[in-house]
Amino acid sequence: MTFDMDNLKLSLKTHYDKIVAFIVLLILLASAVILAVQVGMKAKQQRTFETWMKTTKPTNPDAPPVDKSDIEKSSVELNNPFTMPLLTNRMMTAEKRVSCIDCGSPTPYFSTQCVFCRRVFPDTDWTGPIATNADMDKDKLKDQWEKKYGFKLSREDPDTDKDPDGDQFTNQQEHDWNPQTDPTDPKSHPPFVAFMELEKLIVRPFHLIFMSSMGTGSNMSFGINLRREQTFFRKMGQEVGGFKIVGYEKKSVKVKRGGMEIDVDISILTLEKDGQMIPLTKGKRVNWPEYLAILLFRLDNKLYNVKKGIVFAVRGKNYQVISIDSEKQTVLIRDVESAEENEIKRLGVVKEPAVKSSLSSPQKASADRLLVE
Repeated sequence: MTFDMDNLKLSLKTHYDKIVAFIVLLILLASAVILAVQVGMKAKQQRTFETWMKTTKPTNPDAPPVDKSDIEKSSVELNNPFTMPLLTNRMMTAEKRVSCIDCGSPTPYFSTQCVFCRRVFPDTDWTGPIATNADMDKDKLKDQWEKKYGFKLSREDPDTDKDPDGDQFTNQQEHDWNPQTDPTDPKSHPPFVAFMELEKLIVRPFHLIFMSSMGTGSNMSFGINLRREQTFFRKMGQEVGGFKIVGYEKKSVKVKRGGMEIDVDISILTLEKDGQMIPLTKGKRVNWPEYLAILLFRLDNKLYNVKKGIVFAVRGKNYQVISIDSEKQTVLIRDVESAEENEIKRLGVVKEPAVKSSLSSPQKASADRLLVE
């Protein structure tokens, strides 16, 4: 059998693309086999390594964890370097110092840490080393009292005018009150009435005059004038100027005038207020004075114009005026909430003409309003 080279060449030319594709396929199959074998070997090696890790024990024992306390302490000191406290002494005045309980070096009295060995001093009992009347920071508050309520002894930031509990009383006022009150408790403070005094007691004549009557029976009305010549017409049981009409007695007397005898109306209209009866004779002025008390609240120098029976408020606390005593020069007021009564004292009686020049226009207007309304 003779090998035909021409036929072979012709076959290669004819099936060239198929032959190339077959060779590429063989290469791919071989690569896949090799990859599968390698993956299997890697998986086996991983299992072998994991088994080794689980069964292998370290030759040396476990090392203890690193103690970082010294590093952390050094870091804190680096970020917060030690500084000397502010001096509490005045210029050219030696500062008070005490011996450190550890190294014995002289350390400022108010320092909480030794400036030499940095020993932190323990907190001492406030009744111990501090003298009874000591006031090292010169803020007029005893050091014992400041220590008791947690205040710092500092001349740079005195606690005198502070109000930590917000009760509107300063530390100085609570410290000086007897007995002393708690500056950290808003319910503990000196009574408001303790800071009130009678500034003026104004005597004012009775301002109502019975002038006329009209009608009969239940329809009868009475004309009552104010001293400002303003006339009000009221019936029995009604009020005028804070006074209630409670009685009426028709009376007349015979008077000779010009040789003739005439009837003069002297009827009496009775008013009532706070249990007191005030008889008004028709056309006559009555000598029944009213009193207007001007109270001064010393904490803020605010004036209160008050009269008997009214209720007034001081810093949110209500008080009622029970009585005004012109002889003792006192005003008796009652705490509406607790019913506790207190007597306010001060100064003397001032007649109305003298008061007009000493009171401002708003005060006079307020006083008139209180007496008339």
